[in-house]
Amino acid sequence: MTALLEIRGLVVGYGDAPPVLGPIDLDMRAGELVGLVGESGGGKSTLSRAVLNDLPAGANILEGNIALNGVPLYPVQPQAWRAIRWKQIAYVPQAALNILNPVRRIGAQFGDMVADHYGVALAGEWMQKVIDVLTAVRLEPAVLRCYPHQLSGGMRQRVCIAMAMLFQPQLVVADEPTSALDVVSQRLVLQTLLELRDKFGTAILLVGHDLAVMAQVADRIGILFAGQLVEYGPARAIFKEPAHPYARRLLQAVPSIRVRSDLPEATFPSEADRQHWSDRSIPMRLVGPNHQARCETQ
Repeated sequence: MTALLEIRGLVVGYGDAPPVLGPIDLDMRAGELVGLVGESGGGKSTLSRAVLNDLPAGANILEGNIALNGVPLYPVQPQAWRAIRWKQIAYVPQAALNILNPVRRIGAQFGDMVADHYGVALAGEWMQKVIDVLTAVRLEPAVLRCYPHQLSGGMRQRVCIAMAMLFQPQLVVADEPTSALDVVSQRLVLQTLLELRDKFGTAILLVGHDLAVMAQVADRIGILFAGQLVEYGPARAIFKEPAHPYARRLLQAVPSIRVRSDLPEATFPSEADRQHWSDRSIPMRLVGPNHQARCETQ
């Protein structure tokens, strides 16, 4: 199957300092949910922001490329990215208030999106489309009259998902969309993402820390450590036979009511371990069907 998103040899850095990410090779298929996990500072958000062409000030892509449906996304002029964002690649943030304007009603913000991308007012067919996506995320049309502060955290997050799905993009990047929510709201938001994936065939790049959540929703999982993709493969393979030592440590840290004899109790890695795991000269190797890990031996 042809890849929807292809990342090849991607390296991101700040000025003359050593690279903070990469080289990264990763692909996604249409309708697939790929989870990116790892500790804070591991490169998850940097990778997702590179896909969105939204790197922090001072950060640049030093090497490699990202392609959507075989079309390179770099270098692309800023005005061309205005046509790509939301229409082809959409974004769900970690905190809804990162993108929702606190002094404008939700309906006005949907109206801004439609006017900016299609040059028309939010009325008629477009109003019905907005109502349809709100219904799909289990929200009433009445939220269009609300300000963001009048909605709960879970409702605001579902508004962001509705915004992301309004133009039916091919890919949605969701950066820890449930981290600030209670467990009930987390479940609802994740269930909503899965339902929309199934309904529209949208691929989802889901960034997070919770491996237990990824086990429930992801088709494939990528594990990042020190700016490198150290393991990438089917979710079942990652959980059943993790190949990289860091991946095994992450799994050991997941609370479980069962004792897994193949995964002994987690211990803190030594500085020597961490230095070895961050060695960029160790290549990714095939360790199973569609399952790769950065290991010295097969």
